[in-house]
Amino acid sequence: MAAVTCCICILAPAGIAGRFITVMNNSIDEMKHLKWFEGCLENALDQLCSAICDGDITRVRAAYKMLEDAKIKIEDAIINKECTMDETEAVLQELLTSNDVNVTTKAEIHECYQAYRSECEKEFQHIESHGSCSGEENDSQLS
Repeated sequence: MAAVTCCICILAPAGIAGRFITVMNNSIDEMKHLKWFEGCLENALDQLCSAICDGDITRVRAAYKMLEDAKIKIEDAIINKECTMDETEAVLQELLTSNDVNVTTKAEIHECYQAYRSECEKEFQHIESHGSCSGEENDSQLS
């Protein structure tokens, strides 16, 4: 009987909301880490590209390719995480308007939503202030 009670509690709107809030908060933290790794890889690629001269390109091509592949994997992980976060956000928005969710849980949803929007705004401002950070002009030298 305890297992049924546990399942009923989890399936209640407040329980569902709590799970999605946790997922979203964890996703925000994971995105911060992924963005940090992406920045580190981007910096390493830029430094590697600017530190070598034309005669040394063949020696570092493999290292550059490895860093570039790692950066692509991080970018793919970021895209996947963003899709998951968008889906989670949609569920939280539905729960926010549900009559079955109590005021306290709705406040937690709103707080989580604000944290997510804040991170999105920070990223947008970073992109706006720094422009494109793809490093494509450097990539052509090593390809």
